Amino acid sequence: MPIPKSYYLIASLVVIVIILGVIGWLASPVDEAGRPMLLLPDVKRVEDYRRQARTWANDLRLLDGQLVTLLAGTGDLLSQSRDGQNAFEDSLAIAKDADVTEAPPALAGLRSMIVNTSLAYLEASRSVLLWISAPKQENYDQAVLLVQTAREQLYELEASSWIK
Repeated sequence: MPIPKSYYLIASLVVIVIILGVIGWLASPVDEAGRPMLLLPDVKRVEDYRRQARTWANDLRLLDGQLVTLLAGTGDLLSQSRDGQNAFEDSLAIAKDADVTEAPPALAGLRSMIVNTSLAYLEASRSVLLWISAPKQENYDQAVLLVQTAREQLYELEASSWIK
């Protein structure tokens, strides 16, 4: 007795559903705990901004290391000046990007923290650049103070539950 065509149709549909289920399972975004997330438009905007905030925090952490290296005063004046200019340009790019990126309303506080921290690093990098061009003790002390202040703000930003 031949197998009816309806069985082939049902078997084909079951295979298609299984294939689509596997693709969906593999392609679904997951949170930090590994659970799948439902990406509604608002949730997606929040997650995208959180990822960008983590990127800015990491970039500021790298910038902090650059400024500390510059304050150590190793190397010739020309390379210090060039590295100081690069650090200033990096901090300016981060501050601009953080300022112009729109945050979802739920993350207004996080946005404020990021903008303030990036501006603190902008001011610190400007101060380090000033110390490199005019190596006086008061310029050095001011640069160290501003780097420390910016670092404290970065610690607060990194401690935020939105960044973790």
